[in-house]
Amino acid sequence: MDSNVWIWVVVGIIVLIAIVVIAVIVIAGGRGRREQAQRDRAARMRAEAAETERRAREREAAAAEADAQRLQAEAEQAQARADATRAQIDAERLAATSSDQVDEASSLRARAAQQAARADKVDPDVTADRDGTRNGAVDDRTVDADRDGTPDDRATTVDRDGRHVDRDGRPIDRAATPAAPSEPAVERGRD
Repeated sequence: MDSNVWIWVVVGIIVLIAIVVIAVIVIAGGRGRREQAQRDRAARMRAEAAETERRAREREAAAAEADAQRLQAEAEQAQARADATRAQIDAERLAATSSDQVDEASSLRARAAQQAARADKVDPDVTADRDGTRNGAVDDRTVDADRDGTPDDRATTVDRDGRHVDRDGRPIDRAATPAAPSEPAVERGRD
C-alpha cells in the first residue's frame, strides 16, 4: 500500500472519529437541551402547583373566617334571645311585685282609714253630720285618689267608709278626676 493510501485511510479515520465526536456532542447537546427544557417545564409546573396551593389555602382561610362570622352571628342572636327572655322574666317579676305592692298599699290605706275611723269615734272633738261626714278631723295631705301616680291638687279627707272626700265632704269620683298632665315634649337640636 502506498503511503498515499495510508494517508487517506488515516484522514478517513480522523474524519470518521470527528463525525462520531460531533454526533455525540450534538446528541449530548440535544439531550442536555431537552433535559434543560424538561427541567424548566418541571419548575414552571411546580410554581403553578405552589400558586394553586396558595390560592387553595387563601380560600380555605376565607371559608373558615366566614364560618366563624356565621357562628359569631348565631351566638349574638342566641345572646339577644336570652337577653330578651331575661328582660321578659324581669318585667313579669316586676309586674308581680308592683301588683303586690299596690295590693299592700290598698290594704294599708284601708287599715289606716279604719284606724282613723276608730280614732274619730274615740275623739270627743269629732262629730258626724247626718250624712256621716266627719267634722273637725280634716286630713290636709294631698292624696292620689285616682291612683294615676301623681298626687291630686286638692286636699282630701277620708270618710268613715274609707272613701276620699274633698274639704266640702263631697266624694271624689275617680272616673271624673282629670288625668295628670303629660310631661312636655323635649325638643332637641334647638339652642
